[in-house]
Amino acid sequence: MEPEILIVDEVLAVGDAEFQNKAIGKMQDVSKTEGRTVLFVSHNINSISRLCSRGLVLENGKMLFDGEIGAAVENYLSIGGEELISSFVPEPQGNVEIELIEAFLKDEEGRLLPKINSVLSNFVVEYKLRFKTFILLPHLTISIRNYKEEVVFFSDRMDDLNSPKMQAPGDYLVKVNFPQPLLKPGRYYVSFGIVNKDNSKTNHFRSVLSFELVNTTSTRDNRSGYIFKPLEWRVVKS
Repeated sequence: MEPEILIVDEVLAVGDAEFQNKAIGKMQDVSKTEGRTVLFVSHNINSISRLCSRGLVLENGKMLFDGEIGAAVENYLSIGGEELISSFVPEPQGNVEIELIEAFLKDEEGRLLPKINSVLSNFVVEYKLRFKTFILLPHLTISIRNYKEEVVFFSDRMDDLNSPKMQAPGDYLVKVNFPQPLLKPGRYYVSFGIVNKDNSKTNHFRSVLSFELVNTTSTRDNRSGYIFKPLEWRVVKS
């Protein structure tokens, strides 16, 4: 029996990675090769984004949104009670040589970043580290992910060769400026990587800060890609 509409309810909530990959492959075959409709019920944002072209957002049995899958995911995240986080204080990390003490998202005036920000407003990632011993080669990274968990921007300390050295024991305040416009409208998550290259010990903090960018001045957010940086176009009649 091959129904025209196949309903798949939270199939990715069970099974190992191999089973989940097979399930995704089967759903893609059914919808694309066999031309049947798959109604995929899930909270897995990444899989929904990969498999679906249209999304419906439900709450308490009522439909709140029906439309293109990217817009549906953004709607789900905005009403799903997910807290946007502009400050983070981790639990004590025990036996690590470089400890993350705290991290913040701030505006240019040093205030905590509002939950909703303009794509034209600069922001700063600020965090404090504690070096517990002398470290010859510390390596620091920041990555920004979108709601699909894709890395859309990455920077490490080597981007600024003029930054002061951090080697001796003590506390250090790190500030990384993000000049806008850079990212297109959407919700983003900030991750930190802390590596002691002397012995390759790592300390990672994934998606511990979050913010949302909006654009009210144009329709540029409908363009493809993730970068929002306007470029200079020079035209010379030849």
